[in-house]
Amino acid sequence: MPSITDLFNRQNASNGIKMVSGTAAQSESSGTYYAVQFVTDCTPSAFTATNCTLVTGAQFPAGTVIYADILTITCGSNEVYALYKC
Repeated sequence: MPSITDLFNRQNASNGIKMVSGTAAQSESSGTYYAVQFVTDCTPSAFTATNCTLVTGAQFPAGTVIYADILTITCGSNEVYALYKC
């Protein structure tokens, strides 16, 4: 169970974010990113997270936030999203 401090830091992105634009696949080890926010409408061709069942090929509208232990994500060339660091 995360501590109150940990939850506060996550909510406020105290550990930073990684903005991604383009088709480069993002693959990370477990515990690197706790959320993804889609800045533009995005349709991931690859999207996996620990203990989650995610749908690829579905469009996520701009502004959508998915909270999960993000492992891999790949979106289209003109799509932008932000990964929130743990």
